[in-house]
Amino acid sequence: MLLLSSFVAAAQQPIQQIPRFMFYKQNRQVFTKQDMLPNKKAFFVFFDSDCEHCQHAMREINSRYQRFDKTEIYLVTLDGPEKINRFISAYGNNLTGKRNVTILRDLKNEFISDFKPRQYPSMLLFSAKGKLLMYQDDPNALPQIFKLL
Repeated sequence: MLLLSSFVAAAQQPIQQIPRFMFYKQNRQVFTKQDMLPNKKAFFVFFDSDCEHCQHAMREINSRYQRFDKTEIYLVTLDGPEKINRFISAYGNNLTGKRNVTILRDLKNEFISDFKPRQYPSMLLFSAKGKLLMYQDDPNALPQIFKLL
């Protein structure tokens, strides 16, 4: 079943506009598209704490956090709070407590169907108007995203 869902996800084309969604903050508070700051670029990172490529991507984002000063970062995962905290502590400690970083839990497994990522990590940069500027699932391609910030 996991292999089949991975294959289906790999065949998807990422969404071209930020879709409506419902995720949850660490405190279980609902977070939707309406909660996003208007007129700001949005960078969504769909990750799994155990994924080595996700760990590499988060290290890169963490080390270049200052490049995101005019961009909202939304870190989305299916993981539980303990795994998220360990992951962020190990690979994203510069992101902790930053006003433009929001950690979101996908408790209803909607990210894959709504955003249509191909694999972990999925990194989607959207314009201030919500249009997809770039999709990447290769952490080594992060410099391309940094150029668009």
